[in-house]
Amino acid sequence: MLRAPAQVEWMSDEQRPSRRGVLKGAALLGLAGCGPSKPEEPAEPDPHIPVPNGAKTHNVVVVMVDDQRWDALSLAGHPFLKTPNIDRIGREGAWCKNAFVTTSLCCPSRATMLCGQYAHAHGVLDNQTPLPPDLPTWPALLRASGYRTAYIGKWHMGGADASPRPGWDHWVSFPGQGRYNHPGEPGREEEWAFNKNGESLPLNGYVTDLVTDQAVEYIEQQSPGQRFAMVVGHKACHAPFIPAKRHQGLFE
Repeated sequence: MLRAPAQVEWMSDEQRPSRRGVLKGAALLGLAGCGPSKPEEPAEPDPHIPVPNGAKTHNVVVVMVDDQRWDALSLAGHPFLKTPNIDRIGREGAWCKNAFVTTSLCCPSRATMLCGQYAHAHGVLDNQTPLPPDLPTWPALLRASGYRTAYIGKWHMGGADASPRPGWDHWVSFPGQGRYNHPGEPGREEEWAFNKNGESLPLNGYVTDLVTDQAVEYIEQQSPGQRFAMVVGHKACHAPFIPAKRHQGLFE
């Protein structure tokens, strides 16, 4: 999905951002598939997949936000948006200023970010098509080398089905596009409930907070010696734009 950046800026290290700040701040800025399966048992490391360059392995956390414009960052010089947590990621890592999407739609882009293929190759051409179960993805490769894998948040590939997908040891998602405020209208709580490892998980609160809390909980439950790869898929800042109550009127 992304072309090699023409310009990457590296900046000096600062104090590392907190887990909760990075996960939650990444999605609050704009507003302040395959068939179902049961969670799989952790995979045994494949001895034929070596550790790259013999180096020490690291945990991997990927945070995705939904429909954020390229310039919707204070780091990018936006005149009034304030995105301090994302700015810290840019300052302490790399900021790719010249990247492009080839298929400007939710699910094709999500599939591409997981497998590295163009949409015409992986076959997810709309927001209803499931991710092919036999498609190689970078989380699957890490899982085969001994990592535990977790997906938390918006998945959307495969429509409204929030059931666990193959290849993830830990799964927390919600149906389709999701909603900003849970549980929503009385009598429809189950319809919009999160799915946690195959079980319904009714939650109450703002979706960015709920996804963030589930991600932080997962990190805190991991043992120091077990490497993990986690993808956090936020719903914000996708239209219709409904901020958390604490952020209403922030940009008036």
